[in-house]
Amino acid sequence: MTVMNTSYREGEQLTVNCTSQASKSPPTLTFYINNHALSQDVVTTWEGGAMLRTTLKKSDFSTRGELRLKCVASVMGLYNISSGSVAIWLEQGKSPAFGAEDTLSAGSKNSAQNGLMLPGMVLWTFSVRSAQFMEALR
Repeated sequence: MTVMNTSYREGEQLTVNCTSQASKSPPTLTFYINNHALSQDVVTTWEGGAMLRTTLKKSDFSTRGELRLKCVASVMGLYNISSGSVAIWLEQGKSPAFGAEDTLSAGSKNSAQNGLMLPGMVLWTFSVRSAQFMEALR
């Protein structure tokens, strides 16, 4: 699991990629925030992977300012493996302007690059991207 940022401000876009290894029956990938499955409206899927793109709201975070995020891969509803949950924290301050460059303070960046590949199923990548970069992905 690679976590680029572990704190976000209200209004920032969270982009999460969840990929799985190939199998005879392709797995279904489901994203969860605080143990609630997210609508497929905010998920783009392809064979062996999915990307969550959502704008974070204050209501996504607990009263402590924490959001728990995970991805679960399910094969035919019989075999499930979870990425494990990752804590994302609400950063206090002004909400970003639409189309603004990423302006997180250096203190809010997680400089440690933690990598973990779960056995056979799920790899995550987190990042905040500017609106222009996200448009280029389309």
